[in-house]
Amino acid sequence: MYLYLLKVFLFFILPAFPGYIFFARYFNHEENNSLKPLIYALGISPVFSLLVLYYALLIFKGLSPLVYVLLFSLSPFLLLIFKFDTSRLQFPESKYVVGLIIFLLSVFFYASRKELTEHDTLEYALQGRHFFHHLSVYYTSIPFHSENGFYYVGLHGFAFPLIYTWELMVNQLFRSESILLFKAVNSIYALLLVVLVFAELRKLGLKYAIAAAIILTLTSGFIFNALQFHLEMMRQFLFLAFVIFFIKVLTQHSLLALLVFAAIAGLQSTIHSIGAIAAALAVAIVILKLFITNSDKKLFQSFLVIVFLITFGWIHYILDILIGTGWILK
Repeated sequence: MYLYLLKVFLFFILPAFPGYIFFARYFNHEENNSLKPLIYALGISPVFSLLVLYYALLIFKGLSPLVYVLLFSLSPFLLLIFKFDTSRLQFPESKYVVGLIIFLLSVFFYASRKELTEHDTLEYALQGRHFFHHLSVYYTSIPFHSENGFYYVGLHGFAFPLIYTWELMVNQLFRSESILLFKAVNSIYALLLVVLVFAELRKLGLKYAIAAAIILTLTSGFIFNALQFHLEMMRQFLFLAFVIFFIKVLTQHSLLALLVFAAIAGLQSTIHSIGAIAAALAVAIVILKLFITNSDKKLFQSFLVIVFLITFGWIHYILDILIGTGWILK
């Protein structure tokens, strides 16, 4: 259990510290609420860390697992380069922290008693083990792994496999074979998804937020997916966050809103091809809006949005088309 809690701390909690400061200041003009920035920080910061791990394994191959683990957990602190006034920063209320701890312990007991199942999940795990075995991410037209006879047929980004890669790195440091973090991620994101719906709708009224959270939680599809290890809840959380920030950027007129939207659009692209296609379409709509409204510096802002989209996730699909399997164009 102690190693599981350490992994949760390194994967979710530590990266969320700077993420919380960033989102708390970003949402400061909207409402005095510590829940919403907390949920975004816990849900988005690990995906940013997975992106950093992806770049590290792509560019700096064969380093010590300790280096990759440290890069993963500490890279979100780059957000602190933004100068934020933290004098009025409201930290998460204790009830949220206690509730999160209770939930994490519940997930531990559930995940420790169920074997890793589902075809796609096993495929991600094998690909993640391959990355760990070589301590590198690379692209090839025929992704066949000779060490186990596995042929990777996934068309999506490498976020899911890299979760398994990261856990194997931590395991090597502590001489463990536990994969509880990989099995727990989906259920943790299920909680984050419900709370995100609640936090976003609370501005409309507490009763609407509670009703929406209950309706979502009690659907058979949600319960089924939340109890699987497929990581579907992670994809849904990031996609919902992407849609929310897409709506925000259509109504807000600031460079920061544009860049945050483009970054989140890119991050959710690292998870699934559908998200990547939706992100490209959304960015095209945002750029069209910039030109229709005759926004000042529209060319420069459009260029930045495209660069952020590619840097924060779409780079995978470009490389896969050019030097990999060909993605959906094969």
